[in-house]
Amino acid sequence: MGRQGDSRWRSDSHLRIIILFLTFLHDPKGWESMLKFHGVGYSHHNKILRKDIYTPHVHDPTFPGGIRPAEIYETPIVLE
Repeated sequence: MGRQGDSRWRSDSHLRIIILFLTFLHDPKGWESMLKFHGVGYSHHNKILRKDIYTPHVHDPTFPGGIRPAEIYETPIVLE
């Protein structure tokens, strides 16, 4: 059996935006978090780059320091 993916999100009904988006991979060892998008909230500090990464940002284990600014294609659209 190969690796399978799954995604979850949290939205704010008043702001009508997605505020958190998680992507997971599942393999025989269990679930592994791959990407976590924060659309609102506080900044997180990237220790490798030695700077704060403001929202929107993505927690990405493949990126040096584990946190990077979100790309345009990773930013969810406004909910309708």
